[in-house]
Amino acid sequence: MAAPQGFISQERCANTGGYGCGTSNNIVVCNTSGRWVYAAFCGGIQHCTLIDGQPYCVNGT
Repeated sequence: MAAPQGFISQERCANTGGYGCGTSNNIVVCNTSGRWVYAAFCGGIQHCTLIDGQPYCVNGT
């Protein structure tokens, strides 16, 4: 799955229920309207990264 970029609400997605990294600190989910929407914030020192195709909040770079 390609991670969404830029303005999440304007990006289209085809995999309803699929997750991705929206920005460095956000996990997003593809809703039933085909839009990436905010699902979780990773927090101050963490960032979102894809591991085996799934987004995780991790420490460091």
